[in-house]
Amino acid sequence: MTAKSILVTALLGFANKSSASACLRLCNEKCFFLTRSLRPNLVEPMEVNDDNAGFKEKALNKEMPEFSNERSIGLRFADINSVELKYGSRWKQLHDNKKSKLGDLNRVLKMEEEKLEIEMETELLQQDFAEDVRRRSRKRVRTELWTCANNLKPPFG
Repeated sequence: MTAKSILVTALLGFANKSSASACLRLCNEKCFFLTRSLRPNLVEPMEVNDDNAGFKEKALNKEMPEFSNERSIGLRFADINSVELKYGSRWKQLHDNKKSKLGDLNRVLKMEEEKLEIEMETELLQQDFAEDVRRRSRKRVRTELWTCANNLKPPFG
């Protein structure tokens, strides 16, 4: 795997909640790497769901040179003042920035959807009102014509 690493979602199970919380805290406070790549692992809690089927590690082709190259450096936290920490921190910052901007974008789009919905409902109500006014106007004209033509009380209300 080169500079364009593949995004992989991994699911890890823990014996207890405190172990999971400690791992989550450590991985978020520091830069944790699984492979040679200087992109740190981004760790987020997830609801337990039995249908979370991931890509099993045993399905990986371990004979590929990329696999050996990526795994040549094992699991590790970045050392203080290291290149790993520098770039790992920048990747994490970029991820947080992306997450924040996507959240902002989703809020803006949600507001635009609501605005469009209101505009649509308003126009439909205006059309209904205009049709109702036209209908009443036609009825009034028919009534006046009937009254004038027959000098009688109209048969319809």
